[in-house]
Amino acid sequence: MNSTDARRATQIALSEGDREELLITPVGHNLYRLEESSLLGEVMYHDVIEAETQSDGSLRLVRVVTPSGLKTASWILAESLFESPALTVLLDKVVMLGGNWERTFGGMLMVHIPSAEESSIVSEFNALFSKLPGGASQP
Repeated sequence: MNSTDARRATQIALSEGDREELLITPVGHNLYRLEESSLLGEVMYHDVIEAETQSDGSLRLVRVVTPSGLKTASWILAESLFESPALTVLLDKVVMLGGNWERTFGGMLMVHIPSAEESSIVSEFNALFSKLPGGASQP
């Protein structure tokens, strides 16, 4: 079985008692790599966490074992901006550099960027959004 087969969505109880369903991949005993970010901001894409299995099958976050090392930037975009070919090219560049991106709530874009590329990539996104109709804002 490869790691893609082991991916699953599961409820995770975070440290403040909030629960969130997140996509995870088991990577060791009580260790899981997050395949998406918590919308509550406590854990992010590709962090490796330690979590204990609860009686209901959910997980309880114990700690972040290894942060992903990626920097996260986010914007709120007009729906039409997601259809921009220029945005697609920039999102593909993020993935090519070893990062990732997520779209949540229809209009929130979260981009996970290797640290060395953060400044230049964020500048490219901001420049693109300033040129496109509909604009963007950073939350």
